[in-house]
Amino acid sequence: MALQIESDSHDRRASGRVASLVGLWFAVYDGENFPHSDEFRPGETRNLTALGVSFFVEMEIQTKQKLVLRFGSEEQPIYVSADVVHSQLDRWGRREQYFVGCQFRKRLEKDASK
Repeated sequence: MALQIESDSHDRRASGRVASLVGLWFAVYDGENFPHSDEFRPGETRNLTALGVSFFVEMEIQTKQKLVLRFGSEEQPIYVSADVVHSQLDRWGRREQYFVGCQFRKRLEKDASK
């Protein structure tokens, strides 16, 4: 996996972006009940910052939707709550997918009983 820092003097983001291909799984979140493991769907990451992540998915996700994002392996996952700040139909490779941008909220711990 190669990481490359993108720098653009016209970029107004608050933190630097890293173009990345890391494992990402997401699930819709109601803000209280942690999603069950079978509710997580794969996403294909595009950019990662200290404040958020962008990724491509097959399904439409509404702006302002709350998500739980899972990074890393199933054995040692990192869970983060996030808000969708943009979602638009786009072309990635040879197919149309939704390009989703999320702002991180906080790290979450999954209850071991779920």
